[in-house]
Amino acid sequence: MCEDPILIAPNWDMPFELMCNASDFAIGAVLRQRQDKHFGPIHYAIKTMTEAESKYTTTEKEMLAVVYA
Repeated sequence: MCEDPILIAPNWDMPFELMCNASDFAIGAVLRQRQDKHFGPIHYAIKTMTEAESKYTTTEKEMLAVVYA
């Protein structure tokens, strides 16, 4: 990416999309909506995992990201 993504105001008449992801040490999520042909971010969330959470399986880490979001 060449430029910083700017947060957009939500359009309550349009559907939302929630993207979640997990790594070995952190989880994150982006709430976004389509504007024209591109998605615009509404909110970002990120959290480092505790030592216990970092021992979860990949599936458990992904579900942890969904619950956190």
